Amino acid sequence: MKLNYYAETDSLYIEFSDDLSVESVEISEGVVLDYDAKGKLVGIDIDNAGHKIELQDFFSQRAAPQYQDGSCLAAGGLNKPRQESFGAGSLTASQN
Repeated sequence: MKLNYYAETDSLYIEFSDDLSVESVEISEGVVLDYDAKGKLVGIDIDNAGHKIELQDFFSQRAAPQYQDGSCLAAGGLNKPRQESFGAGSLTASQN
């Protein structure tokens, strides 16, 4: 599982698979489920994530050990390749 936070848009993408998303379904305002060609859930996109969840607590519980201090929220860097791009991404935190 990979956690991708985009500070510029306050979006969080939770990636379960590297498979390409071919269908997206908005299940509530600002929460989109991405599915692959076989109908398997490959990711969850959460807009305005900072208003929906406490990101510091979320990352401290779910992020890889080196990011559990929440430093990944302030770091800049990676772009996540997606079917729909929503801006430059920040650090990717992974958990196996």
